[in-house]
Amino acid sequence: MNFVTAGDSGFAEPISWSLSQVQQYYPDASFFVYDWGLEPEHHEELSDADNVTVVDWNEEMDYDVSAVEAIRGKLESWLKGNRYSNFVLGNNLSYDYPALNRRNEYLYSQKPHCILDCVSRIDGDLVFLDGDAVLANGISEVMSMDFDVGVTLRPKEEIHAARERGNFHVLNAGVIYFPCSSEKIEAFVREWIDRMAELDCDLYEQTALTQLIGESSKGIYDDFYNDGSLHLKGYDIDVKILPCDRYNYYKIEEGVNREQNRVLHFKNKRFERFDLREVLDES
Repeated sequence: MNFVTAGDSGFAEPISWSLSQVQQYYPDASFFVYDWGLEPEHHEELSDADNVTVVDWNEEMDYDVSAVEAIRGKLESWLKGNRYSNFVLGNNLSYDYPALNRRNEYLYSQKPHCILDCVSRIDGDLVFLDGDAVLANGISEVMSMDFDVGVTLRPKEEIHAARERGNFHVLNAGVIYFPCSSEKIEAFVREWIDRMAELDCDLYEQTALTQLIGESSKGIYDDFYNDGSLHLKGYDIDVKILPCDRYNYYKIEEGVNREQNRVLHFKNKRFERFDLREVLDES
């Protein structure tokens, strides 16, 4: 099995934990880290670990984030000590400051490109994890299911709210499962990238994925474990809808059950509000 993740220096801690957890459950797995701006010591530390490949992706990105980071640094300093600061930074800040929003959108858009690059280095069976997503238990059960692309559907109350807003944010693209050949992964991801280029909206990377999967079967988002099929670039690709609560769980503040919640996603800077060691040891 192969795992791929990506992030900058702000995600160094959860990426290290992600590697540690993968090594615990799958010691022979290959782990790929796409460096979007890690500090040199973090890059070196990860590179020295067994079965890890760190890919310097900075040269592939043509978006200057330095000015945006300066803005973010000033705002973080201003919010320091405010007990709501992590919530503000994780949820509202990028939308209040268009430059930060553009920076975040650009980084999100790099995810499928990194997956595509990773595919050229492996022979199928790939799991994509956001830089803040960590295994809490083994995932062999899902990788043994009969599908090619597995995406995670939000809880039903969130889906209803998304549809009320008229958007396509019913999936969480922070964890994606590809128990299939490299050729099928490449065909799917290339189509995903093509769809992204057609959109001009917030979260266009996630929206493009949601629209693409939605074409695989009518009503595919009506329930968990629904199946669909896509014919892309000469390949028949079977897709499956998986529940976030089991395979991409992000409601950490409500408690964690490692038997039920196989992958923990500390999105919106939750890894700064929780001690990852305590969450994994006590759950």
